[in-house]
Amino acid sequence: MVGLVIFVLLVLIFAALSFVVIPQEKRAVVETFGKFSRYLEPGLHFRIPFVDKVKKIDIREQTVDIQEQEVISKDNTVILVDGVIWHRVSPTKETVFKAFYEIDDLNYAIQKLAQTNIRDIVATMTFDESLASRELIGNKLTKTLAQATENWGARVTKVEIQKIDPPKDIILAMHKEKTAEQVKRALIKEAEGYKTAKIEKAEGDKQEAILQAEGEARAKILRADADAAAIKTVSDAAEKHFKSRAEALKKLDVAGTILKDNTKFVIPSGSNLINLLSLGDELGIKTKKKE
Repeated sequence: MVGLVIFVLLVLIFAALSFVVIPQEKRAVVETFGKFSRYLEPGLHFRIPFVDKVKKIDIREQTVDIQEQEVISKDNTVILVDGVIWHRVSPTKETVFKAFYEIDDLNYAIQKLAQTNIRDIVATMTFDESLASRELIGNKLTKTLAQATENWGARVTKVEIQKIDPPKDIILAMHKEKTAEQVKRALIKEAEGYKTAKIEKAEGDKQEAILQAEGEARAKILRADADAAAIKTVSDAAEKHFKSRAEALKKLDVAGTILKDNTKFVIPSGSNLINLLSLGDELGIKTKKKE
């Protein structure tokens, strides 16, 4: 009875070991006594326990980190570069066979190949060119790795360069340069503002001086006009009031010249000479005004 139970258990174990399930995201190969015998698609498959060995491989897209490394640019600048690689094994018997038997460690091999090619690519660029060429470097790596990994049954679909940085001392120098540039721009902006303010103030002072000069000129013109009017008024008054006096003085002068040698002279009572000499009141002579 015990022997029967043991036999049944052995049969069950043998049956369990005789079947293998390959999931949808994997492919497999069977090795019989260490030699490749067949390729397995997803599903349930029979194998001979302890004789057939099943090896599985994932056909989904895989990622491989490109470890940070120092590379030297064309202008002899040391640059730190890292990135990420996306690749996958095509789900065919041929590519799965290559992935198992043409390369020992696929991910490690792709990583080292990427690092080598990054050094070669960056060496053809200056530091400034490499900073602006992340996508270009990634595309070149993708093309190069795709050709190289074809013999390994893998297909590189994308390479992305994540970091291209100079060493810390250069980063510090760049930071100082950037800070100095920002300070320079701030000073230029401040100087331009000061200049603009000065120009606006000078323009305002200029306009104020112009308006003041125009006001003073207008005031002088008005004063000159007033002085001219005053002079004209005085002139008119002088001409009106002193003309007759001048005529009378002339007459008196003529009369004096004529009568200077006479001791006696007779003056008619109505003569203008009496009025001129204001003798009418003293002599008791009344003069008549001409109407």
